[in-house]
Amino acid sequence: MGHVVAIHIAAKERAPMQEISTAALVADKGIEGDRYFGRKPKVNVTLVQEEFLVAAAEALDVSYRPGMSRRNITVRNVSLNDLLGKRFQLGAVELEGVSLCEPCGNMERSIGVGAITALSGRGGIRARVIRGGIIHKDDQITF
Repeated sequence: MGHVVAIHIAAKERAPMQEISTAALVADKGIEGDRYFGRKPKVNVTLVQEEFLVAAAEALDVSYRPGMSRRNITVRNVSLNDLLGKRFQLGAVELEGVSLCEPCGNMERSIGVGAITALSGRGGIRARVIRGGIIHKDDQITF
């Protein structure tokens, strides 16, 4: 079963990602304390699959480290691309998969040269917070 393996926020753009064990998500606003909180009502949070990050790090010969993708929530054992257009839950929080979150220059800087190619189509998704609440590391993902 899919679950949350890490939660990250950054206070401002290009600031280092800070790992947190618990996060408050607010409907149509995102994660409290994150740089994008309240700025994008249709896409409030980003998620990425740990399996893809580990494979990309190996292919680029860099060490995998949580937060390296600059996505908010890292998950394991769930196909995020399959959640596009669907509602799902992380613990008590309800999200809706809105769009792919393709790799960009930020990933090239944080992971390494070649990250855009290594993660093309596997860079995660953007989601909207439908019902807010608290999420925790290790929360289950249900559909």
